[in-house]
Amino acid sequence: MNDNDPRDIDWAPLVPEFVVSDIAASRRFYTEGLGFMVLFDRPEEGFAYLNLDRVQIMLVQNRDDLTVVKILGPQTPPFGVGSHLQIAAPDVDAMVDRLAERGHAILKGPTDVWRRVRDLECGQREIWLRDPDGYLLRFHADLGYRSPGDEIAEI
Repeated sequence: MNDNDPRDIDWAPLVPEFVVSDIAASRRFYTEGLGFMVLFDRPEEGFAYLNLDRVQIMLVQNRDDLTVVKILGPQTPPFGVGSHLQIAAPDVDAMVDRLAERGHAILKGPTDVWRRVRDLECGQREIWLRDPDGYLLRFHADLGYRSPGDEIAEI
């Protein structure tokens, strides 16, 4: 395996691209605050491709020559209004600790929630937060499954 060969990357089937107002600040937030790794970047373009347990996102510096800006028009924070992303994470509590060390607010959580999925309930430990540009994010860790009303998860 060659670390520089893009054919060795395990590409996620869906990868959102966030237009950001400050690529350096956003990169620090996602790597230092949330634990993402930089798979590759193009600093000359203000671009970074990040990964956390195969959850992948792209960050790109807001500028007039971006295709998304040409299509949607000028972008101003808060970005992503009206939508949010639910993202699986290996350790939500570690994220909370890293974010607290950096003074970043958690909007809600960590909270354990159980939601019905067909005949079972699926448990998630989740936190809600905004990134530096206002994108609303919900990170969750799996708690397993249980029968409706049970107190003990079946993992």
